[in-house]
Amino acid sequence: MPPAADHHTPVVMDLPTDAELRKMEQALDAEEALRSVAEDRALSLASFCKGAWHVLEPSRRLLWNWHHDEICSVLEQITAGTLPERQVVICVGPRSLKTMIVSVFWPAWEWLGKPHEKTVFLSVNEKMAKGSSGKTRDLVVSGWYRELLARYLASRGHDPATAWTISPSQRAKIHFSNTVRGERFCLSIGATIIGQGADKAVVDDPVDAQDVIFGDPTRIAERMAESIEWYDGVLSTRLDDPKTSYRLVIMQRLHPDDLAGTLMKRPGVHSLVFPTEFDPDIADPHDHRTVRGELLHEERMDAEAIANARASLKRHYESQHGQRPRAFEGKLFRPIWFTQRYSTPPWRMQFDEVGMTIDASFRKSATAADSAVEVWGRRLIDKYVLDVWADRCEYIELERRVLGMVKRWPRINIVLVEGRANGDALISRLRSVGVPSVILYDPHASKTERAQIASVPAYEAGEIWLPEDGLVDWDVQGFVDQHVDWTGSSKQKCDIIDAESQLMIRWAEQANSGAAERVRRQAETMANL
Repeated sequence: MPPAADHHTPVVMDLPTDAELRKMEQALDAEEALRSVAEDRALSLASFCKGAWHVLEPSRRLLWNWHHDEICSVLEQITAGTLPERQVVICVGPRSLKTMIVSVFWPAWEWLGKPHEKTVFLSVNEKMAKGSSGKTRDLVVSGWYRELLARYLASRGHDPATAWTISPSQRAKIHFSNTVRGERFCLSIGATIIGQGADKAVVDDPVDAQDVIFGDPTRIAERMAESIEWYDGVLSTRLDDPKTSYRLVIMQRLHPDDLAGTLMKRPGVHSLVFPTEFDPDIADPHDHRTVRGELLHEERMDAEAIANARASLKRHYESQHGQRPRAFEGKLFRPIWFTQRYSTPPWRMQFDEVGMTIDASFRKSATAADSAVEVWGRRLIDKYVLDVWADRCEYIELERRVLGMVKRWPRINIVLVEGRANGDALISRLRSVGVPSVILYDPHASKTERAQIASVPAYEAGEIWLPEDGLVDWDVQGFVDQHVDWTGSSKQKCDIIDAESQLMIRWAEQANSGAAERVRRQAETMANL
């Protein structure tokens, strides 16, 4: 006989994996949305988003939060026409689902009950605008959505066979319409929109964050003014009925005078502003938090993630996450960054690498830019300014200066020469006398962008060391003055900074592949953290 069963042996059950749990959650949300419609219950936008999520993001778990409900509530009022204010501003930090809710799910949800609705979506980021439009189209042609629409019609006494479809002639993802004349089209800001009217307009990120992070202060101010002028003078004329049409702006704050900030100062504008960390000084009436510093959505972005964002974005964190952009101080470099000094004579110091960097002008006219030649030493992440010379000169004088500094610093093992002007001639000369690793540097960005990419973060992080007063024979104070006086304008002297930046970029690339783009990527995850 087989042995009697041991009733004390525990039964081991396999627990579902995270992926299996995610699929179960998605299935429940999707089925609940279908059931709500079949039972003639109102399908909220929030429930629709949860139910539709599996169609577009089957491999990602949806992390829903109260602020998503608040956004959905405002959108529902716009659809119903019950929101008194005809202009709406929504400001939330990066990667908070605002674009997914507003630009992807909302138009698909609207077409259940108002399939004739025409909406134009505009963004400075054409790729993002097209991506959102494509997702909406993929959703409305999906099997789940077609079943939802059929149940919606049946619950209201209509034949599901009469359900609208995407017009055969309008199947492009950037501009498509349905068979009852509803339309969803997207345009880049600044594009011609003559002849294209809409019931409402959605502006998703009106200014490229990179323009603000890297831009010349004068150009930044111009971009802010241009976006406001476009909003007031162009977009306002493309609404079919100015009395009933809505304009909605969704963005993260970038500048005190950006479009969101300007609109929120005007009467008759409805706003939702939810900073990543609660700030009672700017508390939105719809914010559920009460304690300063309380996180917006801890399940998605906890204290560690916020600390990383602060370290990465630095002074831009308060704008993009705090929704409190500070006025631009006018200077890229702060005097406090230049107080870190070394006292050992530089020729006695040991370095991992010694680099020379050259910004060559080759002209001596009164309007010509200076040529700049610098020697730096690097020890791990710390960089030491060893020697600097800058002045207007012809080629022969520059060559003499460069060769003299090469002789003075025999441990130089890399030389960068900017590829503009007549850099090739200087490179040939240096190679002919045996100078090692002479590299042509081809700048692919403006002087301001290069400084923002590499020099500013290095100084701000405390990685730069200057010699103590009297330790060297070059003008240390002049070096400091050029930095702290520079506003980013191309009309000011910045040749020392320009030469420096190309070496900082080179060393950043060596230290961490792609690290030289760290600030540039912030502007994109400025939407992508």
